[in-house]
Parts: sequence; C-alpha cells; structure tokens
Amino acid sequence: MAETTTSSARTHRAAKRYIYAWGDGRAEGDGSMKDLLGGKGAGLAEMTNAGLPTPPGFTITTAACNDYFESGRTLPVGLWEDVLEAVKEIEARVGTLKQRHAELQKELDFFQGKKKPPAKLEEELKSSEIDLKAQESLLAAKQKEVDAINAKYDDDKKRYIELTRGSSK
Repeated sequence: MAETTTSSARTHRAAKRYIYAWGDGRAEGDGSMKDLLGGKGAGLAEMTNAGLPTPPGFTITTAACNDYFESGRTLPVGLWEDVLEAVKEIEARVGTLKQRHAELQKELDFFQGKKKPPAKLEEELKSSEIDLKAQESLLAAKQKEVDAINAKYDDDKKRYIELTRGSSK
C-alpha cells in the first residue's frame, strides 16, 4: 500500500490514519476529536496543545478498533508498522533528552576541580535533569492511572456478572 503523508508530515502505511501523536508541546489532535481519539486521547491532545507538560505519546484511534473487529479480529494492514514508527518517534524524543543530559554532564565533569563551570552550563544541566525527572514522573503517574482504571473495570465487570446472575434466578 502506498504511504500517505499526513498533516504532521509523518507517513502512514495503513489505508486510514490510525495514529495521532503528541509531545514537545504539539499534538496532532485536539479535544474536539473525542469520537476518534477517545476521551483520554482527546484529553492528552488538548493538554499538550494547552502547554501542559505531557510525556510524548500517541493514540490509536477508535476507527482502528472498529476496523479490527469488523475484519474478524485482524489488525488493519499497515497498522502495526505505523505503531512501530510512532514508538520509534517517542524513543527518539526521550533519547534526545537523555543524550543532551549526558553531554551536559560530561561538560560539567570536565570543569569539576579545574575551574568553575559557566553558570549557563550548570543551569542547562539542572533544567535537563528537571525535564527528565518530570517525564519519568508523568509516565509513572500515567501507569498508576491505567492500573487503577483496569482494576475498576475488573471490579465493574465482576459486579455486572454478579448482578446478571442474580437477576436470572
């Protein structure tokens, strides 16, 4: 299948655009796209567009889910390749932060004991540490949210099963 260029200049191999990314203060979607991105995806896009610190990520659209079930639980052609490409983009963004932090640390180590490092270097290093810690903290918080949602879903499912069994007696 031919690759199609999207408004984000990222190509996709699937017949439809199933991936919407966010990060670095930009999102490919927004809050009005709740039907396509789901509530969380639209919310994360909106938070990113509003300038709130969000770790880079992407949403697989509800259209992908619908197409998956319509095709008998088969991934749409090209979706997996698009997911892998989106993951590579996130890894590159996170890797760039870590790489810059390592470079700054190396420069700072060079100055240690020889002469006082320039204040700008110390400020940039501190800022990169804060960015990295903020990203790690946000990712950990998101994981806790996902775990809590999964637990609530399991509880709701059990309660539903218990109620439906009780009403059939």
